[in-house]
Parts: sequence; C-alpha cells; structure tokens
Amino acid sequence: MNSATRSAAVFILTTTVCCVLQAQPAPKKMTLDDLVGYALEHSPDLHIAEIDLDTQQANTMIQRAKFAFGVNYTGDHKVDDNKTGNTVTLTKPLPGGISLTGTTGITSNSGEGDDSTYFSVGLSKKLLGTDSSVLDTRKSIEDSLADELVALNRVNLLRRQLVSRVSAALYKTIRDTQSKKIQQ
Repeated sequence: MNSATRSAAVFILTTTVCCVLQAQPAPKKMTLDDLVGYALEHSPDLHIAEIDLDTQQANTMIQRAKFAFGVNYTGDHKVDDNKTGNTVTLTKPLPGGISLTGTTGITSNSGEGDDSTYFSVGLSKKLLGTDSSVLDTRKSIEDSLADELVALNRVNLLRRQLVSRVSAALYKTIRDTQSKKIQQ
C-alpha cells in the first residue's frame, strides 16, 4: 500500500469516527428529582412492598364485606300460570349470633290480574354451629387494618430509604468529581 492510499484510508477512517462520535447524543443531565423519580419507578423492592400493600387492602375489604349487610335477590317466572315473583332479602348479623332479616316481595298473576306484595322482618338466634360471631369479624377487621398500616409504613419507609440512598450517591459523585478537579 503506497503512502497516498494509506493517507486516504486514514483520512476516511478519521472522518468516519468523527461523524459517528458527533452523531451520538450527548448524555442527558439529570437532576436529583429525575434520579429519585427513576429510582422510585424502577425499584423491585418498592414494587413488591406496593403489591403487598394492595393485597392487604383487598384482604381488609374482604373482612369488611363479612360485616356488611347481606343482600339476596330471587326472581322467578312461571310460563304455565303466567306468574311472576320477585323477592329481596337484607340480612344484618348482630353480636351474639343474632341475625336481623328484612324481606319484601311481589307476586303477579298476569292472567287473573291479582297482584300481591309482602314485607316481613325476622330476628333469629344461631344456637349451634362454628361460624364466627360478629365480634370475631370485627376483630378480624381491626387486625386486617393493623396489617394494612404495617404494609403502608413499609412502603413509605422503603421510599424514604431509596430517596436517601440516591441523594447520598449523587452527592458522593459530585464530591468525588470536584476533588478530582482539585487534584489535577
């Protein structure tokens, strides 16, 4: 290879390297808020803690549902007799195995034109069985709420620790960079 060819090859290589280096975007400068936001968004430990919190909130909702009114709806239609009936029942458990029930309904006989409605209230006491009482249900709700607060505190603690670690790492990087400039 003669010197003219070698010089041309070096020139082309140098020009190509310079173009590639100029084509690459400059690294983005990130602020502390950007770094903290990125860390909070991509932390696997924080994501796990947030999932645990969501799970505990769902458990609390389930425990509360056990204490709420029970609603039952029944509807029927008999084609042979042209009869239609609808019934709604509300049930509320009370302490001591007592249950309060309210039922309302309507029956319609479209062939004969006679309709009837009814309303009843019932109070019952459970004598046998192993179902939990309302007091046990309330205790379960309180325990679930306490567990939910523990999970929420864990999420908040992990967030604070992550912010602290990111801030400390950024300030250490700044300090190291400035001390290198002073040493040079």
